[in-house]
Amino acid sequence: MAQVAFDKYPDEVRLHYHINGTFQSLPMTRTVGFTYQAEVPAADIMPGFLEYFITVGHDNTVLTFPDGTATRPGAWDFYYRQVYRTRVVGPDFPVVLFNAAEDYDKVLRQWAPARLSPRPDGRGAWEIHLQNPATTCYYDSATENYWYAMRYCFAERVNGRKADLGEKTQLVLRVRNVGTGPLTIRIGLADSQGHTVWHEVVLNKQGNDEYRIPLKDLQTGKLILLPRGYPVFLPLTFAGADGGNFKLPEAENLEWVVVIPAQNKNQPHTWQLEQVWLE
Repeated sequence: MAQVAFDKYPDEVRLHYHINGTFQSLPMTRTVGFTYQAEVPAADIMPGFLEYFITVGHDNTVLTFPDGTATRPGAWDFYYRQVYRTRVVGPDFPVVLFNAAEDYDKVLRQWAPARLSPRPDGRGAWEIHLQNPATTCYYDSATENYWYAMRYCFAERVNGRKADLGEKTQLVLRVRNVGTGPLTIRIGLADSQGHTVWHEVVLNKQGNDEYRIPLKDLQTGKLILLPRGYPVFLPLTFAGADGGNFKLPEAENLEWVVVIPAQNKNQPHTWQLEQVWLE
């Protein structure tokens, strides 16, 4: 699917893609407005990366994108500096919900000092530091704990793989406690209606940074409302629409809540969040 913005409808829009060292070409059909789409035959799809170009023809001129050059794939003078690329995986491949190096700036959260920190293995980790939780976290009077909450919408990230979500059995969290003591994180999933399930993980200081949670162990919970409503006596959580149940194929939000007991409200806490996926 492509958005082809033009001052008038082009004469032709085509999809060109690599397969076995040659270009294949398909016409793209306008569906609505300036949206065009084409379907690549299943026989041409294999695990790896699919590289492709889109050509737009109008008034005897053909432009090839993403470069915007006045030629077409396969022509003698065709060259390119950029190419569209999409990853192709099978249904058994893990579904990544969050990758810190790519998604950290899209997280809705309470403010706290944070930075993207490179790991020795080349991966990126998002390091968050709470100097004084009593001044930066929400206080839950029912449990007498302080909560530091974050939420990320992964709907766009899993677009094209939503059908695979229902086949997964484990939620995997790669996170590291780099503070001075144990740290409890509640990780949750919420569907499009706000129905939420969660599980608490205690992060220790023994080097373990990968936590596997069977989906059957997730408990029904409530979605934390971010940003915090005003005035502050309004509800902090939302139970989901119409009293229904969480549906994994409709999941679109990931939530983390750092739970800090009242007796530790003035102690600093630091952790590094790297990745979350389903497998």
